[in-house]
Amino acid sequence: MTAVLHAGDLGRTTVSETVVRALATRALREIGLADAKVDVQIRGQRIFLATRLRVPYPQSVSRTATKARGHLTERVGALAGIPVQRVDVLVTALARPEREKGRVR
Repeated sequence: MTAVLHAGDLGRTTVSETVVRALATRALREIGLADAKVDVQIRGQRIFLATRLRVPYPQSVSRTATKARGHLTERVGALAGIPVQRVDVLVTALARPEREKGRVR
C-alpha cells in the first residue's frame, strides 16, 4: 500500500511501505536498536507500525519499548510526512551484553 500526499496544483507525492519501513528501521538504529524488524501498513493517510526487537540487557523492557514507540511515532511521522497512528512493539528477546575484549582469567 502507499500513501498519496497532495500538493495542490503542483502534483502529488506517493510514499511506499518500503520507504516507511526503511525510515522506521533507521529510526530504531538511532536509539541503539539495530537488529529490529518492522512491519508497515499504510491505510489512507495513516501509518501503522509493528516492530519486533531485542532489548539490550540490563535495560528496562518497558522503558525501551516506550522509547521505541515514541521515537518511531515522532521520526517516521516527520520524515514521511504522514502521521503514525499506532506502533505495536513485540520484545522477542534480551540481547546479551557484549563480552569485553581480551582474555579473561
